[in-house]
Amino acid sequence: MPWLTRGEIREVSNEVQQLYDDIRLGRLIIHTHADDGQTTVAVGTYRDTGKSVHLRGAQR
Repeated sequence: MPWLTRGEIREVSNEVQQLYDDIRLGRLIIHTHADDGQTTVAVGTYRDTGKSVHLRGAQR
């Protein structure tokens, strides 16, 4: 991601690590995911708040 500053890269990295930890520890439950050949998308819900999230991967 050459268009990001070092600080922005650090911020994105921290957010991704938090998502990974939330999934690994069972706080974020992924309900469904799909791959259209170019992009992977997923939908999940946090157990404690009921907040839904939509995750979109990078295009290949």
